[in-house]
Amino acid sequence: MHENNIEMLLKEAQRLVNYEAEILSNIKTTPGLIGDKKSTGTLNPTNIDHYLESLHTEAKKLARKEMVVAVVGNMKAGKSTTINAIVGTELLPNRSAAATSLPTLIRHVAGQTPVLHFSKNTPLNELLLDFRRGKSPEQQQQLEQLKGETNTRDLAEFIDSDKLFEDVYHGEAAIHEFLKLLNELPRQARTLGFEFPFEQYANMHDLPVIEVEFEHLRGQKGGLGSLALLDTPGPNEAGQTHLRPILEKQLREASAVIGVLNFTQLDADHAYDFHQQLKSVIDTTGDRLYLLLNRFDEHTRNDPPKDEIIAHIAHKIFAGDITENRIFPTAAISAYLSRRANSYLSRGQELPNPEEPGNGWVEEFLEESFGKRWQRFFDDLDELTRGADDLWADSGFNEPLQRVIKTAHNQAIYELTRAAADRVGSYAEVLSTFVDARSEGLKRQAGDLKQHIDQLEQDITAFKTLEATAERHLNQALQDFDKEMNQQLAQAQKTVAGAIELYTSDTKAEHNELLAIAKQALDNDQPIPEVVTVALGDEIEKLFSKQKKKGASSIVNKMLGKQPNHEFTDDGLIKYSTQDKAQAYVRSLEQLTEEKFIETREQMSAATQQLISELEQTIQRQVVADSQQLLNSINNRLQNDGFTLHFNVPMHVGLGNTRIDVGKLEQGIDEKHETKRELRPQDSIWGGIKRGIDVFGGEWGYDHVLVKKTTYNINRDNIRKVAVAAVTRQVEQWREQACESITEPLNDAVQQFFEELALKIEGVRADLQQGIDDGKKSQQQQRELIEALAQLRAPSAHLKEDADFVATQVYAAVGGTHE
Repeated sequence: MHENNIEMLLKEAQRLVNYEAEILSNIKTTPGLIGDKKSTGTLNPTNIDHYLESLHTEAKKLARKEMVVAVVGNMKAGKSTTINAIVGTELLPNRSAAATSLPTLIRHVAGQTPVLHFSKNTPLNELLLDFRRGKSPEQQQQLEQLKGETNTRDLAEFIDSDKLFEDVYHGEAAIHEFLKLLNELPRQARTLGFEFPFEQYANMHDLPVIEVEFEHLRGQKGGLGSLALLDTPGPNEAGQTHLRPILEKQLREASAVIGVLNFTQLDADHAYDFHQQLKSVIDTTGDRLYLLLNRFDEHTRNDPPKDEIIAHIAHKIFAGDITENRIFPTAAISAYLSRRANSYLSRGQELPNPEEPGNGWVEEFLEESFGKRWQRFFDDLDELTRGADDLWADSGFNEPLQRVIKTAHNQAIYELTRAAADRVGSYAEVLSTFVDARSEGLKRQAGDLKQHIDQLEQDITAFKTLEATAERHLNQALQDFDKEMNQQLAQAQKTVAGAIELYTSDTKAEHNELLAIAKQALDNDQPIPEVVTVALGDEIEKLFSKQKKKGASSIVNKMLGKQPNHEFTDDGLIKYSTQDKAQAYVRSLEQLTEEKFIETREQMSAATQQLISELEQTIQRQVVADSQQLLNSINNRLQNDGFTLHFNVPMHVGLGNTRIDVGKLEQGIDEKHETKRELRPQDSIWGGIKRGIDVFGGEWGYDHVLVKKTTYNINRDNIRKVAVAAVTRQVEQWREQACESITEPLNDAVQQFFEELALKIEGVRADLQQGIDDGKKSQQQQRELIEALAQLRAPSAHLKEDADFVATQVYAAVGGTHE
């Protein structure tokens, strides 16, 4: 699409936003058109104010042609580091305490060194002046206490001075100091006896704004619009309740949202709370919500595979509110360090001296890229550049950067226009339902309205009955699911326990699998797992004899006096001469069992996916279909098509960690001290030759000596019991996780499903009830209401059509599909 065409669509989006805001404002100010603050009608004073606020913000963004990407994350998720990685410098301070109390805009400006503008500083400066003029001795004492604490010393000294917040701050250091003061002030305000004026910063254009060139966008041709990041308060930061409404407001106003999750805290409660915070804005962000799974560099082979983790987030934690292709595993610290180093190296400049103040990041980059011995690479620009590039590749940041940030910059005006059109269309549906219901209420007599209201109340009762029926169907479906799941888990337990039995048993009947493991190790020139060596016994020698190189090596080992790592005792113990060798047995058993776990987990995942698919079909058939039929009858009866159904069930079960605890398996190792006679190899060349010829039963070339030795004995029966117990515990964890992943989310989904239906019906019922109240008004008042609604009917219908047209055109321009 040509630039002039998208400009035309932008202007049309501006017209629609302003027109819808004008309509909603007229509805709000028209006497008698909406109810009082207690009203539950389709449009009421509460939601109409929310709609107007969002539309006004949308109009300002369209006027600036600026796309705002909000970045949100729980405390310690890595939100500030993620923003620093995108910008390419340490723009935001990092610390373990909560960092953001007031949202901050970071705007990309080509060629700009960091500068912060805080034009609306008057409310805070007046607050400081009032406090200084009237502070009590108790408040002064509190200030002195704050001066004694590291985190609050700077703020306390600032408050106790004659300094005020300035309009402009230049450079990273000055910006850091300002942000530390600004973000600490709300936390200490109540302690000092005053309230922080959050209401003064409810609008995005009143926030502090940092202008800086984003390293990733340096040298790129400017797009059709501009791009800004919005650093928002996290929902769990410092436990401050005022942060939640701020977060929800800023996310609603953003054109896109990047959520940052901490990979190491996925199972913590706040990961689910984070989704609940985002849920209130998901309907308006739509497919412009992205998730960065930070600290994924801490992922190990013992964790579930990456694809399974992504599916777990999409379908369990976010309950289908985000698709898997918008979740990106990343390591923000690696991305930040590599890009900051690259900002010097790409210009042919040397890295700063890591020993100088403020350059701690340099040593961190060097250690991440080259390890503790990084000094040898410090003067080699080529090696440093390769290290930065490798660290960037390992960070996983390239794909989300290309898809979210660079695309947003290049197509900011497209995204702005599309976001505005989607929002107008969403509100237009509510507006249309309101106009239809209120118009119907004014046309009919009170008796007819009472009949409709009674029918709607019966419908609500019918839905309650349907909900009870749905719960019975759901319980039965879950019982069937649990039965099938138990069968799958029992088979999984049998499979893994059978593998442990195979590795630790004395029987030779089923050694083909072990021989295959040993042969594969030899073919790949890798050591044979110790547990396989022990289990196969003499059969290992046969395998060696088939490989000439290994056979020659065996003769040489004999000549050098090397003995087997272990020996068997009469009571069936395996005896090792060193603890390391005994532990090697345990580790190899753990590794082989873990591989069987991974294989079993994949099979379980596939089987569970099938079970969940069947469960979803049952829910769709027995809950959604019946509800849709009842809802359709309501729609037909009221001639109102403003109802939309959304119902999601979880599609995936995460099966958790599969690691067996080595320490527990090592319970089977028993340390013994004894004195015994041993054969010691003769040191002479002739002794080596005699051992090689070995014609006198294996003792030729050895001397008999008495030695005190410590042995490490392994009881395979104990090892087997410990390992099988570990398997049993893991299977029980899978069973519990299956319950948590299916039963609880489904019950919550069904409950929410019927609550949403009840709210929609209640909205129409309240609108019709308002019609009865209208009938008690004067003829003049009724005529004015009828005229006002008549003027709204055509615009409300056209708003939805026009918004859908604009959105469709923009989607087509960027290669998407608008649904």
